[in-house]
Amino acid sequence: MHYFHGPVPDRLFPAALDPAKVPRSRCHHRLAPPGPYNTHGSPAPLMSVPRPILHVVQDLPRDHPTLPAEVVDLLAETGMKDCNDWLSVLEDTEVNRIALACVVKYITRDKEVVKVTDNTINSAKALLPIISSKEVWIDLCRKESDMQGLIFEHHQYTELSLNHQYKHPDQVNHCDSLLCATPRCCLRVFKGHLSTAGTQLLQECQDLKVLHLAVCDQNAQGVLSVIRAIHPSLPRLSSLVLHIPIPAVRTDRCTMRLPDGLQVSLVLSGMNKKLLEKAARIAQALQPTMEGWRAIMFPGSSMTADVLQCLLEKLATAGVKVWSSVEGTLDGGILVPETSPITEEEERNLSSLAKTMSLGCLSRKSEDLMEVESL
Repeated sequence: MHYFHGPVPDRLFPAALDPAKVPRSRCHHRLAPPGPYNTHGSPAPLMSVPRPILHVVQDLPRDHPTLPAEVVDLLAETGMKDCNDWLSVLEDTEVNRIALACVVKYITRDKEVVKVTDNTINSAKALLPIISSKEVWIDLCRKESDMQGLIFEHHQYTELSLNHQYKHPDQVNHCDSLLCATPRCCLRVFKGHLSTAGTQLLQECQDLKVLHLAVCDQNAQGVLSVIRAIHPSLPRLSSLVLHIPIPAVRTDRCTMRLPDGLQVSLVLSGMNKKLLEKAARIAQALQPTMEGWRAIMFPGSSMTADVLQCLLEKLATAGVKVWSSVEGTLDGGILVPETSPITEEEERNLSSLAKTMSLGCLSRKSEDLMEVESL
């Protein structure tokens, strides 16, 4: 179910990683150190490392005593600013192990955030064990991303976002093992899919502020009950987003109200006109008693104006409440994809109708902005 629409002389990676199993990136056209991150967690290019230098780095002799250090020094002079710059270059050039050791001397900033994405995962596995303590964000989107080998006790992991597991939850596709291996004392953001037992680990995350959690049919009720039970032990938790793939989850598995005192949003994916009643029942059953929903989102849906009007009516009849929002902002309401087959006039009319029903407003957003909205 869709949530949204030649041999290398000696590789960068340490002996603990089997080089034959580490995919080699050949995308030299995208070699740019990461700066600000876009909504997909991919680095936004700021500068380019000169291509001749990259070719020299890739073809470094296996045991040359000085050349790796000289090339690393040359790279540093091109403007490498922090660990994330080095991760990007090392991932794409597969520098040998001698050069890797030379890189470490340039990673000296104490208060530095290391951002691990799908594009830097292998170089991160090589650098994280040999650099000093850093704050680490892990933000992975691909199903095939191998998450093992990223966790080390001397780092502080403050964000763990496993987007594929969050968007495509099932009984076996969960993040328990990675969360279990991660030092949880500093974790502030978690996004993924957990079993009931895995959800219980969250009570050890005393700094947790933002929680995005997906449920599948088999574990929905257990996860929901654990969320209610551990909420009092999470003093800093302020935002909770629950993703339910609506065609795959039975209504009787979603009967546990979510706690008050939070900004709580609901994501219902896989929505179509045959599931309007089910969506209303789930939203009503899970709705926080006092405060209602901050937002209800329908990513990947393609509902016409008539279907959306029927949806609003069923939500209102069920007693669902959504925060009032300020138009032009990303603050609550009923959110549908910007590709929804409705006109601007229909959107305005539906938004006005939603306001009269205490459902905030209705607006179209890009899938990227829905992700931002749910933060």
